[in-house]
Amino acid sequence: MTPRELALQLDGYRWRDQRAWERTAWAVAYLLQPWAKEGHTIQPKDLLTSAETKEVDALLDPGAASAAAIDEFAKAQAERKKAG
Repeated sequence: MTPRELALQLDGYRWRDQRAWERTAWAVAYLLQPWAKEGHTIQPKDLLTSAETKEVDALLDPGAASAAAIDEFAKAQAERKKAG
C-alpha cells in the first residue's frame, strides 16, 4: 500500500465515521425532543459541536494526512534522495 492509498483510506474512514456520528446525533436529538425546554429545540448540530471536539481535532490535525499533503511529502523526499 502506497502512502497516497493510505491517505485516501484514512479520508474514507473519517468520512464514514463522521456520517455515523451525524446519524447518532440525529437520533439522539429526535429522542430528547420531548424533554427540551419550552421554546427550545434540540438540533443534531448542537450535539456534534463542542469545545472538546475542536480541541481534539486541532490536536490530531485531521487535514494533515490528506492525499495532497502525502504527495507533496513524497515529491520532496524524492528530490532529497536525488540530491544526495
